[in-house]
Amino acid sequence: MPEIILGISVFLITLPQTIRAMKTIIIPTDFSANADLAVTLVLRINQEEPCRFVFVNVSQPEIPVNLTGQQHSEALENYTILQKDKLQKHIEALGVQASAKREIAYVVRLSPLVSESIAEIAEQYKADLIVMGTTGASGMKKLFFGSNVSNTIQNSKVPVIAVPASYQGAKIEHIALATDLMNPEPKISKVLEFARIFDANLQLVHVYPNYPEMVKLDTFPNRRFIAELREKLAYSKMELFFMQTRKENDIHGGLKEFVRVYKPDMLVMFTHKRSFWDKIFDGSRTEEVVYTTNVPLLAIRWEVK
Repeated sequence: MPEIILGISVFLITLPQTIRAMKTIIIPTDFSANADLAVTLVLRINQEEPCRFVFVNVSQPEIPVNLTGQQHSEALENYTILQKDKLQKHIEALGVQASAKREIAYVVRLSPLVSESIAEIAEQYKADLIVMGTTGASGMKKLFFGSNVSNTIQNSKVPVIAVPASYQGAKIEHIALATDLMNPEPKISKVLEFARIFDANLQLVHVYPNYPEMVKLDTFPNRRFIAELREKLAYSKMELFFMQTRKENDIHGGLKEFVRVYKPDMLVMFTHKRSFWDKIFDGSRTEEVVYTTNVPLLAIRWEVK
């Protein structure tokens, strides 16, 4: 019988071996079809990349109020055991198995606070990434407003991949990142942490015209810029794209057109307020970007120093 501490029950399945540089990935599930898409996405991670998959279920059981203290504790323990069994069987039915480079853990948290619990578990496991579906069993249609995904992004210091219901299970081969070309290396370096685990191409997208114009595109050294990035960041799978829009500062329109034409498998956003370029992802603009692209979105919290 598992030990229950603070409403958490943890079950670990692993193959014994010494693993270096293992990535820990949290995958919450409420057993819904969209949550299953998040599982499908993590299975697209490069098989040579050592990973620990931590599957998490957060729920609040309905326990009769007339139970004694001991009966209440036993009821919680029984619920946790049943929920763990349901979680493990559900994930195994999706084809998830432990292997030489895959550890699998199951975590059941009893709490009404879904996003807060996910953030706490991510911190507890020192997670590198959270992957979750955008609509759950509740049938919620919005991604960033009032949903668990939105709250998780706000509460978590860990990057979050939001998987839309339109995701068809494709391999993540191309990841698109909007850039203003001004000191892009720190953000690109962060995104490369995730491009590497998918063995994906990183597509840097500059949308123009912009006002004020910070980069003179007619004299910008395109080839030298990308060649130096590849060498300095030790990643050859990078490309630079320029998307022209009809009106100034239409970053959303440029990204929408880029997705239509080049069909990347994932978009990246940084959740901070710094410049107009970043503000396209604030408020209703974020929701608009998500709905019009219909691809997984990687949200990374960026602290301005």
